[in-house]
Amino acid sequence: SFLPTILLAIFSIFYTMKSDSEAQHKLQVWYYIFQLIFVILVTAIGNSLIDQANKLVESPFSVFEMLGASLPSATHFYMTYLVLEWAALGIQSLRIMNLVKFLLFRTLFGEEEAREMAEPENQDSDGMGGRYANFAISMTVAIIFSPLAPLVAPLAFVSFALRRLVYGYLIVFAETKKPDLGGSFWATHMHQLQTATVLQCILMVGVLSARCKANRWPVLVAAPCLVFLAWAFQHLGTSLDWRRLPLDEVVAYEAEGAPARSTEEVYVQPELLDAAASSGKRSVASVEDIDLEQE
Repeated sequence: SFLPTILLAIFSIFYTMKSDSEAQHKLQVWYYIFQLIFVILVTAIGNSLIDQANKLVESPFSVFEMLGASLPSATHFYMTYLVLEWAALGIQSLRIMNLVKFLLFRTLFGEEEAREMAEPENQDSDGMGGRYANFAISMTVAIIFSPLAPLVAPLAFVSFALRRLVYGYLIVFAETKKPDLGGSFWATHMHQLQTATVLQCILMVGVLSARCKANRWPVLVAAPCLVFLAWAFQHLGTSLDWRRLPLDEVVAYEAEGAPARSTEEVYVQPELLDAAASSGKRSVASVEDIDLEQE
């Protein structure tokens, strides 16, 4: 789709992005929000997002009735949605656009240069941000709709098994290495999945409230789960310090005498080597000129 391209264009024009990885991270956030609203919640939204938003502002607790009355009727659509993902994964495994670019460039350049020019794949839709957002949407579908239609769970299992197979091959053997942000994509992914659990709990409270009017005990049992989910959401966002290693753990690790591990890899910037080589040639040439003048 063109939506990731449009979002990245907005980020590059109206925001100051420190790197392409940061732009991919912002894409992961907003692409997921867009799909959550217009792919999963579209059945509950109906014809007007603004009208539903006004209703929620006037009566916030109507969200239970709104989701419980609309989403259960869309389970078959999302089962088809998961199955169609299998075909999309097969197309991605072929890397058709990379192959087309390689064949075109090979007619003008050598095979090695053509291979380098054909990489990377389209970073708008196949970058880390777009892929993480699609992963989260698929898991959100599984979390929300599997209690309503048990067949959703095995379909989602097959979908993620195919993802593991396809991306396990592409990332390791076919695609070029991409820079990461040290865990930001994973942490955002966890927050998105927690959002899915909150929506699932709201949905089940609404469904139980609509279908168990004679007996309110199922609603009274399910509703307190929202309190725990709110605490868990806050706990993941503030209590878990994943951006930096606590100082006391660093001191304890060094006190244990743990040996430092090295990958024995050395990074040398190729441009500096070229500059040093050209500078060395100029120095040798100047020394030879001086020796000739002295003679």
